[in-house]
Amino acid sequence: MDEKTLISLCVKGDLQSQKSLFYKYSPILFKVARRYSTNKEHAEDVLQEAWLKIFNALVNYTDNGKLEAWLKTIVINTALRSGSKAYFKYESNGIDDVDEGYAFPDAIPSMHYDEIIQLIDKLPPGYAEVFKLAILDEYNHKEIGALLNIAESTSRVKLSEARKRIQKMIEINDKYYCNAK
Repeated sequence: MDEKTLISLCVKGDLQSQKSLFYKYSPILFKVARRYSTNKEHAEDVLQEAWLKIFNALVNYTDNGKLEAWLKTIVINTALRSGSKAYFKYESNGIDDVDEGYAFPDAIPSMHYDEIIQLIDKLPPGYAEVFKLAILDEYNHKEIGALLNIAESTSRVKLSEARKRIQKMIEINDKYYCNAK
């Protein structure tokens, strides 16, 4: 069944079609939810809430873009709105906390996806969200600013500091250092 027909049947309330859509995209969308969640349980909650939004909004979906991208956007927005963003106001800029480090260029390719996400999760929440949006989901600073209700310059600073912190974590962690050699 083609995607257009599947969407049409989902909008009409066909449970089999909704189930097909759910099972087809849930693994991909869970990875997105996990990137923006602090743990697996929160990601599952985000994904469940996102699916409710998806099925309610499916009637408004226009076939002018890729369905997968539209679904991912809903998951990202759901995840971002699920937590408090107050930490942006009180988070230090981290400049004093992080030394300039040298990232081992071979370390990242030798790491598994989950290991990279674990490193990102060790960042302060504001840094982690900006990093994920900019690097993993390729949003620009203007889009990040609009999504997180922060200035573009704040997005740039958070991304720069997040990169430095991740580099430092890789440098300090013997496991990644050994893999990079």
